[in-house]
Amino acid sequence: MMMLGRTWDSGSSHRYGFNGQENTNEVYSDGNAVDFGARAYNARLGKWFSIDPISNKYPGLSNYEYALGNPIFNIDIGGSEVYGWIEATFTTWGRLNAVAVLSTSEIFKSIAI
Repeated sequence: MMMLGRTWDSGSSHRYGFNGQENTNEVYSDGNAVDFGARAYNARLGKWFSIDPISNKYPGLSNYEYALGNPIFNIDIGGSEVYGWIEATFTTWGRLNAVAVLSTSEIFKSIAI
């Protein structure tokens, strides 16, 4: 229930959409597309308008995937390259296990954000 004096907008007035990318409302109408730079995302259908421009690097994956199919551990900032959000290595010595994790600040330094 809305409180008196309050209004609500469905989100069409926001400049940025999914994954912090810019909405392209003037091209595809309100709420229909998000511009990733290298390709556009249809936010209503949850699908890409075009294939991934780097899909030839990953022939075993779908041409329409986002972040190599793992948006929890990978990011695709401009739609043209995937970066590991959390990179970890797992090593076992006998009964001992060790995990080394690269911090997000180190990753951001390496991709110059």
